[in-house]
Amino acid sequence: MTEPWPKEHIPDDDLLYVRVLKDDIDEEGIPEPRVVRNHVDQRGIAAMSTAWSRYARPQDTLQRARRRPPADYGVISLNVGMVRRIPYHSVEHDPVFNEPEDPLKPNNRAHTNVSGPKSPKEPGGDVKIRALYIAVSRSCGWAIDPRAQ
Repeated sequence: MTEPWPKEHIPDDDLLYVRVLKDDIDEEGIPEPRVVRNHVDQRGIAAMSTAWSRYARPQDTLQRARRRPPADYGVISLNVGMVRRIPYHSVEHDPVFNEPEDPLKPNNRAHTNVSGPKSPKEPGGDVKIRALYIAVSRSCGWAIDPRAQ
């Protein structure tokens, strides 16, 4: 049996990639604040799922789309150090490994959780937090611009 990948420290200079639906960008090409949200996984962990640039390219992140075709998405970049400076947020490498591999949740060494309240509906969440994420994404730019697809 193959061993799972270890959790690793992610350097502040690295990037995280996040898929964004074309429907979730405004007329100026800026992601809507709603793209910054937590999802609860099967372990009960609430976090925003991202891909670490050490183990994934933007195209890999795009190809992991399951609900809609990859052409319906773009990919934003987030600088890890800038994300860590957002109050109450943390970045944790959380590789997905199943033996045998689960076709509904494929193995993903790049998978990284960004924890912390994002929505105003979450305790401690605030629209200002989402605005900070959008500012980080704008400073880092699109890894794959959905308008170019």
